Amino acid sequence: MGLFGLFKTKDRDGKTLEAKFLRQIAFLKQLDYFELKTFSRLLHQREYKPGEVVFREGYPHAVLYIVRQGNIDIVLEEGDAEPIKLAELPEKSFFGEIGLFIDTNRTATAIASQPTILFAVSKIDFQDFIHKFPRIGVKIVYELGKRLSDNIVETNKKLRGFTDEKE
Repeated sequence: MGLFGLFKTKDRDGKTLEAKFLRQIAFLKQLDYFELKTFSRLLHQREYKPGEVVFREGYPHAVLYIVRQGNIDIVLEEGDAEPIKLAELPEKSFFGEIGLFIDTNRTATAIASQPTILFAVSKIDFQDFIHKFPRIGVKIVYELGKRLSDNIVETNKKLRGFTDEKE
């Protein structure tokens, strides 16, 4: 069941609370109210306790997550060694977008660091959505593509800095 019912909850200005939240997500900012409402039908809410694993490295990459409330730590786990924290993702962050485009396994582990609510979108639902609503799908895919491209540029800068330090 999606979040369509949550769009009935309005604030003092008569605007829906979930529409206001979703509009703050980077890859959804360009969508209008109707498009956000349509996209929200894909979202499934999941709740996690502190320390609960959302997914582990090596799991199939088939879901994109949006942090509705709480925090997610992205970590590398190396056997018995202390996990290495790669990122801390606060409310309004999203992760797992690579899995919407390619078939690969997770490259890190995601763990709730406090009580957390995530909105999840499966790859299959997302692909069906794009076929049914291509105009909205193009807007979303374009924004996700920009995000992935920005990540590659940033990673390259970091790697270049790392290799410069070694020389």
